[in-house]
Amino acid sequence: PLPSPFQAVQEPRQPPLPKRTFPADRVYNQPFEYLVNQEGLCRGNATDLNRRIDYLFLISSALGNVDRRNAIRDTWGRDVLAFAANRLAFLLGSGNDSRLQSAIESEASVHGDIIQEAFFDSYRNVTLKSVMMLRWTTRFCPGARFVVKVDDDTYLNAGNFFAAMQFRSGDAVYGKLFQMTEPIRDAENKWYITVKEYPMDLYPDYVGGSAYVIGGGVVDALYRATGHVRPFPIEDAYITGSCAESVGVSRVHVEGFNSLRIESLCEVKRAITAHYTTATEMVSLRNHLQRTEFVCQRLLFDFAYFCYCRQSSAIT
Repeated sequence: PLPSPFQAVQEPRQPPLPKRTFPADRVYNQPFEYLVNQEGLCRGNATDLNRRIDYLFLISSALGNVDRRNAIRDTWGRDVLAFAANRLAFLLGSGNDSRLQSAIESEASVHGDIIQEAFFDSYRNVTLKSVMMLRWTTRFCPGARFVVKVDDDTYLNAGNFFAAMQFRSGDAVYGKLFQMTEPIRDAENKWYITVKEYPMDLYPDYVGGSAYVIGGGVVDALYRATGHVRPFPIEDAYITGSCAESVGVSRVHVEGFNSLRIESLCEVKRAITAHYTTATEMVSLRNHLQRTEFVCQRLLFDFAYFCYCRQSSAIT
């Protein structure tokens, strides 16, 4: 049979790094107040304190992106929550609009999946959301086997995700690996960073921030690292690069995590994640993917395959 690109095997890793643990006191990234919290999300109820959580999906979302949050709830969020041992929540900062804040609180009351801290919600502050993610997990969901960070413009193909993560160990960070990446010094670029903010010529190896997975065994070490590694506004390079490097956490490339937009439905069918996806596209994608089949036929006496996608007429 044609081997799956998401066959559950451990991919080669970089050589082990020396392990290091930082003290619990913090020099950087002091905690912010929770404006909205979901303390019992992982706990369940008072008689279920030791409930096992397999995958904790924490989605970095902008305040006004309720359409994307609803699209995720109705599409891939529903798919991952079909498994009772998984949890999902959205991470938000704060703003100056009292009406928007009231809407956020109403949304939280309806869905029970909003976590909000009192730092200003902006693109240059997305690093704070990932620090918040680590902090919240260590405090309220320390038993999670894996923490999955996802941006709210990313579509996650649940079946491929679970296939790719099967049998992975809890001591690494997984996703699309970037190596030998230079900081961008062009002030017109979205990912611009000054020499003062980050003086090195290269980032450490890191995984792309549109979606990555942190093994539960290293969440606390990464959170402690954020208190001692000077922060900078390139979230993925900071969390999965500098902080992971500082405590000896390996970054492992997993094929199928995409940091770019995918135009072809057939490519999305084979992918784990697709970035830069609108709310409307998420709903359309899920409907089409449910009736899209990836088919491969053997050619040339089994020396090659011809693969294509075909669609059935009904959604199952």
